[in-house]
Amino acid sequence: MTKRMAALVVAACCVMAPLAAGAEAPEGVYIGAGAGLNLHQDADIDGRRLSGDVKFDPGFALMGVVGYAFGGPRLEGELSYRQNGTKDADVSNNGSSPIDTSPDGDLYTIAMMANFYYDIDIDSIVTPYLGAGIGGAYADYDDIGDDIVFAYQGIVGASFALDDNLEAFVDYRYFATTDIDGGKIGRAAEIDNRHHTLMAGLRYNFGPLFETEVAAAPAPAPAPPPVQRP
Repeated sequence: MTKRMAALVVAACCVMAPLAAGAEAPEGVYIGAGAGLNLHQDADIDGRRLSGDVKFDPGFALMGVVGYAFGGPRLEGELSYRQNGTKDADVSNNGSSPIDTSPDGDLYTIAMMANFYYDIDIDSIVTPYLGAGIGGAYADYDDIGDDIVFAYQGIVGASFALDDNLEAFVDYRYFATTDIDGGKIGRAAEIDNRHHTLMAGLRYNFGPLFETEVAAAPAPAPAPPPVQRP
């Protein structure tokens, strides 16, 4: 599934690129927002009392960003939300006393990320890009627990210029965190937290913070009048 999602993004870039005239890479401050499909990878549960694995239903992701483009490289701050419901859980009780071994409900992750991108200029309104990010996240899984964890992601996608300031984008993101260390109802269990996200949205570029203008060269001095002899 994940390879198929990444292939769709790459295919869109290849199909659209030959259709458009060239456009300059944007520079300056931008904001953006996106939404998309989120797939939570099957997760292992490993704890003092519980062990097993959980499968999740397809869910959704939301994202807002603010960044600065340098005409190739981009730096960006991102706030995102991901949510998936439990599809099936196969968990065993390792302890001697009875305990509910059927975690259910939603797993959601709120993340703040610092991202670095590189826009690849192909002389088109379509601009492929690669990116990576690191940050922190708050993750909570019903019946297991919540935790503040380290987060990281890799990104591949393309943007499509709609006018001088507005562009659409679509990308694939592999997003993951360190294990969620839960502690509800005495479970003391850890669970994997890895996602595959297909995101689409819009970005608006406000332009450079400081406009630089090249001063015009001074006009040449007029030639002196001819000297008239008496």
